Amino acid sequence: MNRKLSAPLDRRTDLLIATGLLIFIVALTALAAEKLLPERLAFGFDWALHWHVVRGGGLIYIAGNYNPPWTFLWLWPLGWLSFRSSWGVFTVFTLLILILCVPRTAHHRLDLAGLGWLMGSYVTLRQIADGNLTALVIAGCLLVEWSYRQRSDWGLALGVLLLTTKMQESALALAALALSVVWVWPRPRWRRALLIVLLVIAPSLLIWGADWGQALRHISDELFSRPGGGGVTLTAITGLVGQWPWVRLMLSVSILGITAYLTLASPTVFNANKIAALVSASLLLSPYANVLSLTTVLAVGVMALRQRHIWLGTILAAFTSLPLLTVFVTPLPTIPNYYWAVWLVACWSAFCWQLSRQIRSATLAANVSNA
Repeated sequence: MNRKLSAPLDRRTDLLIATGLLIFIVALTALAAEKLLPERLAFGFDWALHWHVVRGGGLIYIAGNYNPPWTFLWLWPLGWLSFRSSWGVFTVFTLLILILCVPRTAHHRLDLAGLGWLMGSYVTLRQIADGNLTALVIAGCLLVEWSYRQRSDWGLALGVLLLTTKMQESALALAALALSVVWVWPRPRWRRALLIVLLVIAPSLLIWGADWGQALRHISDELFSRPGGGGVTLTAITGLVGQWPWVRLMLSVSILGITAYLTLASPTVFNANKIAALVSASLLLSPYANVLSLTTVLAVGVMALRQRHIWLGTILAAFTSLPLLTVFVTPLPTIPNYYWAVWLVACWSAFCWQLSRQIRSATLAANVSNA
């Protein structure tokens, strides 16, 4: 009896200690960033754009911000800090989320190796240096996977709100999640999750929807006037064979068709591998996607793939670190977009292959049980 009573107390004590340590680390990071970082930073370009939106506790859209207004509700407390302190705190948050992405196994050396591949990746280092909001999308992926497994309506709603931070990454994942939840979950539970999402989105649109719409009206000229066209999407690959519309159309239909088939064939599954396949397909089909968005694919998908197929996952992770070798080349070369687009296609193929294996295993198990 005493053991049963002491177990919850021990867990609460551990939680309080972990919370206290986290608060201490965040406070120490904010103080160190404020005191040690130079006044003018060569990094944090993306974070500067987001911080100016919530600076001083406000929410004012500025040029270069296209994220939904409710996204900045998560960042609003950081608006009360200085730019350097807020960037330091957000960096700690990013690192914690990335650490959570590495699956824990009985082989601790392999876990540490996976963490090394993730933290030493070019896209991860760029993510940390720029302060991009991809970390919120990764957090949403983790929360959605956990909430789907635990049937948590609150967790699912928060995960969905985080996923909407960058719709070019999460569009297909959100559509598949909606179908799966309506198909599998009890109606009262998914309705509560939907209500929570609407209670956050509706007021945000009423207050800041006009400013967001004005920002979106300039997105086409802002993004597609950049060198590289659509970034790391299919545009980068089709550019290698000329601007032939039928090539892009054929690839787009193939990717969308295969992804849709595997999604519908696994309506009760919503794990990291499936989420990564949907995110990869969304990025490939998106009109524009930055290389920083590939951090989600690496952290959520490739790290989970390493758990089942160590060599395949390691090879895919290694290719994201190869661009770091260019630091030894003078002048510093630019990594072409098609390099990342081909890597993204390879990841999508690996995730779909793994998902098809899971579908076949589930089908065989069902046939055996029915026999």
